[in-house]
Amino acid sequence: MIIDFRVRPPFRGFEKLSLFGRTKAFQEFPFATPDTRSIPSALEHSMPLFLAEMEEAGISMGVVLPRCSTSTPWGAVTNDEVAEGAKGYPGKFVTFGSVDPGADIRKAVEEVERCIRVLGCKGIVVEPGFCATPLRPDSAPMYPVYERCAELEVPIVLTLSGLAGPDISYARPDAVHRAAKDFPTLNFVIAHASYPYIYEAATLCAFLNNVWLLPDLYMHVETFVGREIYAKVLSMTQGKRVVFGSAYPYRDMRQSVADVQSYGLPREFYENLMHRNAEELLRS
Repeated sequence: MIIDFRVRPPFRGFEKLSLFGRTKAFQEFPFATPDTRSIPSALEHSMPLFLAEMEEAGISMGVVLPRCSTSTPWGAVTNDEVAEGAKGYPGKFVTFGSVDPGADIRKAVEEVERCIRVLGCKGIVVEPGFCATPLRPDSAPMYPVYERCAELEVPIVLTLSGLAGPDISYARPDAVHRAAKDFPTLNFVIAHASYPYIYEAATLCAFLNNVWLLPDLYMHVETFVGREIYAKVLSMTQGKRVVFGSAYPYRDMRQSVADVQSYGLPREFYENLMHRNAEELLRS
């Protein structure tokens, strides 16, 4: 069993994102490398092909993480579109909602409530550096969202990487450290795992029980410097708090699974990474 914690399927809403544009995500530098596999479902924008690729990869469930902020250069998809798209494939997807506290704090908190209670989402995504007003994880407008997520007992996913904000400093995980200490009952998941601040993110994950890493393609693409460190984090955490994500369509799901298998992880760590840790997160 495998749970892919970061997919953007080619269903309703995602066609607006640049990752399904004329140049597909997996064809873009620096994610396109000599061994990058072509993805037929992304090229043809085909859900039947996507489901076939998913099955071939051994993935039983995908977690759909939307993008609501209109300040990104890559476009946005609404929570309703994501929820509606997933309904067409029962049992195949878990959806998260996305909010932008940098645009309107009150509306963001209300949308958290609606996503969980009405749309049936299992968590919330915020991309701090891409908010209407760029934020950091410990910025004041983020805290009402954290508070509501903690009350609803759902995890928060924060996208942090060198490309996710006005400059590379927005990838730093020290602000997550401060927020996670302020909300000790809330699970913080760092999508892109704060790349390139690998050691700092690894330290947080090892020493704070409510900080999780979702390295996705930064653990898979062989040209990313330091990617193997994310696999070593599992030794620091006894196999806990790191979750697998393919980042489809930036990376083929089948290739992403093979990338992880190439690390030769102990069986227990592999099973934790590929599904058990995700199951724990989704139960929180």
